[in-house]
Amino acid sequence: ANAHLIIEEYIAPETQSTDEISTTPQIIILSAKDGERLEVMAERLLEFIENREDILLQDLAYTLQTGREMMDYKLALIAQSTSELAAGLKGFLDGKSTENGSIPCYLGNTATQNAGIKNLFSGKSGLTILEVLLREGDYEKLALSWVNGNKIPWELLYKEKQCKRIV
Repeated sequence: ANAHLIIEEYIAPETQSTDEISTTPQIIILSAKDGERLEVMAERLLEFIENREDILLQDLAYTLQTGREMMDYKLALIAQSTSELAAGLKGFLDGKSTENGSIPCYLGNTATQNAGIKNLFSGKSGLTILEVLLREGDYEKLALSWVNGNKIPWELLYKEKQCKRIV
């Protein structure tokens, strides 16, 4: 015979409401095997954020940074809200220049570029530089470094923040 026993009810920790979201910028990253797939990923992300009102940008950034395998074609956007992110994604999909867009947007292809910046941040000294950039919140340099092939220890951005992965 089977028996079941409920010891304690699970109570999820309180999450921030969308009204309480800080205006701290977030680095939203996408990667794919080729440029065409990167556009598909951007379209899917745009559709996802347009159809959901309950998304915390911080949780989205955390999920994309720590929950996916990184591939050669990379896109990084820095946004303070989902509406800014949507505008940046639309600009990318419309083929507008990433430098002149509404939000900082960086593209990279680690399969074909030289190893200059990647080598600059390699080894123990490179990790120290990345840790300083993370601690200081220099999001533009972090995004640029990431699209150029550097592995970023994203978890350091969230040491004192409560983030959850979006499923």
